[in-house]
Amino acid sequence: MFANGTVDEGSIKLISSDPIGDEASAHKAFDQARRAIISCQKEGYDLPPKKYDWWRKIEVTFYPEP
Repeated sequence: MFANGTVDEGSIKLISSDPIGDEASAHKAFDQARRAIISCQKEGYDLPPKKYDWWRKIEVTFYPEP
């Protein structure tokens, strides 16, 4: 993330996935979540610039439901 609340699109990474599903499904769910994060940001998320060091790295845990 950048200090203005916009997402560095290249920084969004799949760290791990649940071994129950297959790898293709995990990557498909990740791609959909990644697109949602990027498309919802518009001009950046409303985050306090003074606290940039605190929120500059955000980890999201995503649990897709069937």
